[in-house]
Order: sequence, then C-alpha cells, then structure tokens
Amino acid sequence: VFSSPAQRCLALGGAVATEITPDERLREMNFGDWENRLWTELPRAETEPWMADYVTLAPPNGETFGAVQQRAAAFLAELTATAAAEPTLVFTHGGTIRALVCHCLEMPLRNAFQLQIEYASVTRIRFEHGRWQLVSLNY
Repeated sequence: VFSSPAQRCLALGGAVATEITPDERLREMNFGDWENRLWTELPRAETEPWMADYVTLAPPNGETFGAVQQRAAAFLAELTATAAAEPTLVFTHGGTIRALVCHCLEMPLRNAFQLQIEYASVTRIRFEHGRWQLVSLNY
C-alpha cells in the first residue's frame, strides 16, 4: 500500500491498511504561491496564461502539470519493475490520478481535465502484456 504523504491520503489509507508507504511522487501538484488560496484571489494575469497551458507553465514558485506526470509515471515504472503480480493500493489525489491515466493511456496531458475524478473514488489500472489498461474510473 502506497500513499501521497498528504495527511488526508494517509488517513484514508490507514482506514484500510496497517502498513502504508508514503511516496513523495504521489503528492498533489505544487501550486506554489497559489497554494491554499481561493481561485478568485489570484491575479488573472497569472491564472489565464496558466489555464491556457498548464502542462508546461507553472504557477509562481510551483510546478507544471507535466512535472506531476513525470514523477507519478516514475513511481508507476518503479512499481511495475519491482512489484509482485498481486494488486497494489495507491492513495493519491485527483490531479495525480489524471496525470497517471493520461500516461497509461498515452493521452495528451492537455486533455487531463476532460477526466472527472470523484473524491474518494477508485480508479483501477492493470499492466498486462506490456501495456497499461484502464479497468475502471470513479468506481
């Protein structure tokens, strides 16, 4: 069982498992100076360019969505190389899930927000015959 180090993910994971391995690569996007602020408080001069290209532009002192996908995909690659064939639970965030689903399905990351990820939902992916498959979304 793996989890983002965020307390909300660790708490949810703790409800179903006694041993959880936190992994920084599963954390939510770093929104930098925008973190914990209301969207309406943010300067439009900053948010509008970011909304047009969130894959390669970062919020001030934050990270790009492309960086989120890179670190999450690195976690998945390591898991694939080292994990047994048994199911693995991963507790993470909606943005990270979107980035992973795009990676697994080879979807352009700019389409990530076409995926609606419900809170506390289950997304199942499977690695079979050298390819990722999306088994279920928002279960």
